[in-house]
Amino acid sequence: MLLKDGTLANGNHILAIIADDMLTEQATIITNDATSQVVREITHKHKAHLVEVEVGEINVVEAMKEHQAILGGEGSNGGIILPPATSRDGITTLLKVIEILAKNNTTLEDLIKKLPPYFTIQKKIKTEHPIQVKDKLKDHWKSHPVKETGDLSGGLKIHIDDHTFLWARASKTENNLLRIIVDSNNEETLNQILEEVNTLIE
Repeated sequence: MLLKDGTLANGNHILAIIADDMLTEQATIITNDATSQVVREITHKHKAHLVEVEVGEINVVEAMKEHQAILGGEGSNGGIILPPATSRDGITTLLKVIEILAKNNTTLEDLIKKLPPYFTIQKKIKTEHPIQVKDKLKDHWKSHPVKETGDLSGGLKIHIDDHTFLWARASKTENNLLRIIVDSNNEETLNQILEEVNTLIE
């Protein structure tokens, strides 16, 4: 989805905007654990429930069935899943955003500006030992809450503070590649975390 300046809208923002429109108290949304916390903040705003699962659309779909969620999605791709559909749908996502824009007589840019401000950076690290690098990150932030999903090559999510996380996962599609995501409502904190990551992997 293009913005007026020709750039693509962030998938996390699209999911957050649709969640803000759809969620009600006690409703449930399913996301993967690499999705920006902007979606969590919107969920809290509506006193709804957010359930995080391992990266992978099938994991989101299965959790949606289990928890009878009204909405699901992965911020990394921007497509939403609406029951009874069992996969993300770009056309449904586009139509839902157009409906929200028409209902509020506003622009996509204005809706994004009203979201809680979060900064998200994705990084790819080429390494022959992605799992060892992931373990190094885990050890460096061992005093912080950690969540791991899947097998050895699964996701690692480290909660740096209440509004910042570092996520790492060995790529399932590219050899010798570790995917990193840092998400924070503080740009200075985000850059500091990235510097620490770069130092650790040098």
